[in-house]
Amino acid sequence: MEDAPAVWVANAADLDEEGSRLHLQVKDRYITLLRHKNFLYCFDSVCFHAGGPLGVGDIEEVANHACIKCPWHNYLITLETGEKLYQGVQMKDGKMVPGKWQSVGQKQRTHVVVERADGIFVQLKQDGKVESDEYAFKRECAQMMIASGSTGKY
Repeated sequence: MEDAPAVWVANAADLDEEGSRLHLQVKDRYITLLRHKNFLYCFDSVCFHAGGPLGVGDIEEVANHACIKCPWHNYLITLETGEKLYQGVQMKDGKMVPGKWQSVGQKQRTHVVVERADGIFVQLKQDGKVESDEYAFKRECAQMMIASGSTGKY
């Protein structure tokens, strides 16, 4: 399936502060725009795992990746690629100890976001199948983001 054309979603001033985020519905898909360390990221708002409110999760730095943490099950999803990260374990001196951080691959769909003088634009990615596609269009799953008050439809 071809990617959707880019659409205007916000003024730059709507996301000019570190940590600011918007929860939007674009072409019936619920997405979150988030500013972290002066970069804008866009991803499906609803968690791939069980329809949780991923878009309202805390941001954590894990193994040199900016991640959003699902408030329901503590899953860590990279903002850049939508990969789910987990910390492996290893045996050391006969005991299980934390090991390296690893990826199980992309689970959350990310989208292209561009900030220009005339606003912020999003191009929805639609190639292939990503697990978050199952929940991305379900209003009942997006209710926590909608309740936050920073939601619009484009």
